[in-house]
Amino acid sequence: MKYAYKLYINEGAEKNKYHFSYGSTGDATLSISKGNAQIEAYLTKNYNLNFEGSYAENLFREGLKRASLVHIMLYSEPLKINTLRLLFLQGTQVISDRTIDNFPVLFPLVEHIAKLPECWKSKEIIAAVLSRKKTCQGSETAALYAYITSKSKKYEIEKFIFQWMAFNGMYTHMAGLGIEGERAEISNLLVHYGYGHSICTKKEREQLGKKVVRLINEIDELDVSRESLENGKHLDLANKIVQLLPETSCQATPYGYLLGDFSYYLRCEVIHSDKPLPLFSFADDGELKAITVANRVLEEFLDKKLCDCFNTL
Repeated sequence: MKYAYKLYINEGAEKNKYHFSYGSTGDATLSISKGNAQIEAYLTKNYNLNFEGSYAENLFREGLKRASLVHIMLYSEPLKINTLRLLFLQGTQVISDRTIDNFPVLFPLVEHIAKLPECWKSKEIIAAVLSRKKTCQGSETAALYAYITSKSKKYEIEKFIFQWMAFNGMYTHMAGLGIEGERAEISNLLVHYGYGHSICTKKEREQLGKKVVRLINEIDELDVSRESLENGKHLDLANKIVQLLPETSCQATPYGYLLGDFSYYLRCEVIHSDKPLPLFSFADDGELKAITVANRVLEEFLDKKLCDCFNTL
């Protein structure tokens, strides 16, 4: 005999249904529509009288996190929990039906999320995300969390920190076994997407980065993209970058360079343990302009390609 456990979050019409595993439970279900969710699981033990601290409670805690993540993927909004109702059944007989006041409520730590690309609504992508044994498992999942967080940030420095973390998680995930070190992992990603390759030394990266910062400060429009570098208003910038790249160690496209080595250079300059994060900036700050360009390139790439990390199942 199995017992049905159902947790209703804000109660509403069911819409999208997904499955996830937790521990020995392989058939837990999420039903999600905008602003509400339902978590359902069938267990062999009756936890009605000792729910707090039990396996069932831990399963629903994990389910709440998964429901919240999927809600963001579907609607670009956190799931704000207003009411929780827990229903226990044995067959069709209701054992307990109660509103939970002391259930550990999950609070969203991101708000005002910019609209996510449509790929994240794909049932296949969501199934791949939910297939991880835990919501926080894997560098690709870390990349997704950082990416979502970046979409909630207002200032360029904040966006860069979290977009870099997402990019870092992505190239780490793609590297797999046999590729070690950030330079090699970044180059592996560039090769994979046809953006050339790079094995710049630290000295080359620093010298090149300073020169490219100066080039960026010569342009008026900072909305750099792959298209604008290849065929548009930033073609001149692209040509100047090509002239600077060391032939023996960096054969990346201008877009590939800005995405990989240049972003890595800025990461070392900005988010490093021995360098304080900027709390303020002059309007004509050259480094901020460079970060803005890196953000545009990173965001374009992550919007289009981060889903690939969950497309391999």
